[in-house]
Amino acid sequence: MKLISRYNRSFFPALVLLFLISGLVSYFLTRKILQDEVDEGLLRIYSRISDSVRIHQTLPTVATFDDLKLNVEPATKPMIKPVLESARVFIPEQNENHRARQLLFTVLIKENLYKITVSTPLEGTKTMTKAIVFITTVTIFIILLTLAVISRLLLNKIWKPFYASLQLVRNFKVDKAGSLHFPPTVIDEFMAMNDNFKMATENATNDYRRLKEFTENASHEIQTPLAIIRAKLDLLAQQEQLSEYQSELLKDTFGAVTKLSKLNHSLLLIAKIENRQFDTKVTVDLSQKLENKINQFQELWQTSQIQFIPEIGHSEIIAHPELVEILLNNIFSNATRHNLPGGLIGITLTEKELRVRNTGQFKALEKEKLFTRFYKESVNDEHNGLGLSIIKQICEVTGILPGYKYNEGYHVFIFNW
Repeated sequence: MKLISRYNRSFFPALVLLFLISGLVSYFLTRKILQDEVDEGLLRIYSRISDSVRIHQTLPTVATFDDLKLNVEPATKPMIKPVLESARVFIPEQNENHRARQLLFTVLIKENLYKITVSTPLEGTKTMTKAIVFITTVTIFIILLTLAVISRLLLNKIWKPFYASLQLVRNFKVDKAGSLHFPPTVIDEFMAMNDNFKMATENATNDYRRLKEFTENASHEIQTPLAIIRAKLDLLAQQEQLSEYQSELLKDTFGAVTKLSKLNHSLLLIAKIENRQFDTKVTVDLSQKLENKINQFQELWQTSQIQFIPEIGHSEIIAHPELVEILLNNIFSNATRHNLPGGLIGITLTEKELRVRNTGQFKALEKEKLFTRFYKESVNDEHNGLGLSIIKQICEVTGILPGYKYNEGYHVFIFNW
């Protein structure tokens, strides 16, 4: 969820609740104020009636004026002070009862006590209250709508440099020269973020450059001494006066140097793949690549009496051609190296899948460790255990999903894209 959406989901419900509470408070306050106004009017009428009774010593005329009703009746007990209360009165024109306020008080005329009731309906205040509530509701709705639009436009504008910076970092490549140019912003937090992004990308570029230089230098500096050692061992092996024991030592040394050379080559290859030095991708005809690789291994399979069953369909993949070559070479080498004498290799290629199965040891490999570096089926395995790791690295940068299963004596490697 985006921060803007999270902000709106938290802010606007609280704002709506606040406005609802404000609307209710406004309704009851308006109702109370209007009712107080009616009460003040009734008290003024009380004052005028009291003055008239005191001066003229006569009862006021019982009548109805503009829904204002005045009623006089004998009383048995005097009231200390006027009483204001709510009541229901019948309005003939509307043929229904309405809420009203009424004032009750007593007067003494010629030693006779009377109770006078003055009442007025609250229909007018009710209508006014509804109008005020309606106006308040519409105003609140307009305010909410305006705030939502302003908030969306304003927040989108404020956060635009943030998303632009993220896009730059997302597209950042350590092997591309030049520093990133982040969009200008006046927000302190965004400026701090851009500074950290810039420093991190520059450090990553420098580390990549140094690692690449080390890889290239190591490839040159290590391979050269190894080539010299192998050449010297070849010359030494040609000496006729070597004893059988010396020949065995020389053979073991030569094997160790060869293994070291292969290990160095494999590790450097993994480093190059991880450093994205094979980043250029083109459309590769996988069918043709597979046919060529089968031709290269066919003689070796015949020598090892390994039967192979090809089912090659048409398929293309977007990848670096050299990486595809290395991938197929390692897949076929692995299926050949760990096969049985007189065994079988099955190769099936469809539009989106390559499946290679081979006979081998009669148990499944450990899936959790299968593609890890230096994984070997046994401690006495003379290979360096990097073949499947290289396969996994190539699959990751090429967008291929590798898989493995053991099925009825066959080790099956599956590659989907």
